[in-house]
Amino acid sequence: MLIGLYTKDRDLELGGSTHDLLGLAERLMRKGETQFDIALSTSGIDPTPYDSVLSRISVKTGGEQPLYIARTGATLRIEGSRRTVEIFASNLESLVRQASERANGSVRAHLHVEYYPGHYFLDERSEPLVIAVL
Repeated sequence: MLIGLYTKDRDLELGGSTHDLLGLAERLMRKGETQFDIALSTSGIDPTPYDSVLSRISVKTGGEQPLYIARTGATLRIEGSRRTVEIFASNLESLVRQASERANGSVRAHLHVEYYPGHYFLDERSEPLVIAVL
């Protein structure tokens, strides 16, 4: 199960098991699929310390633009060129590998996806996203 959380201050978190995050990465890399939505788990989710729960991920692939990550309402939007979406998916796969290697660690494996000047694949308008292995 994948869950998404957000604050009104533009903070986003996407969390899931290694299996579910790997499944998302595989779907993002699937050739020929240019647009799809994935429902996120919302039942019984306490968003604390975030403000609320995201209900879905909407992905659009195409063009030559950098990767854009943002929230519209309760939807996490991921949009970019095939190359930038695949880079993002590759980062998800790396996170899953890292989590598997430190399976009994006290700190949960997570990844910050956040724009900085000169970022090699993120759009400067992207909202910061933390991806966590739960």
